[in-house]
Amino acid sequence: YSIVGKGSFVAEQNLEVIREKKLKVIEEQLSAVITNSREIGLSFDELQDLLKILYEG
Repeated sequence: YSIVGKGSFVAEQNLEVIREKKLKVIEEQLSAVITNSREIGLSFDELQDLLKILYEG
């Protein structure tokens, strides 16, 4: 149920918490991607191109 004036605030807080948790996961995953990229000599530009291709999918 929702209470006028409080329901949306709670929902926004929950969305922010979820966003922060997902952002932390993304940062950890990107850190691993960067490590792997460096290990095979992939340049930043090449990595950026790959990310853009995948993002725009």
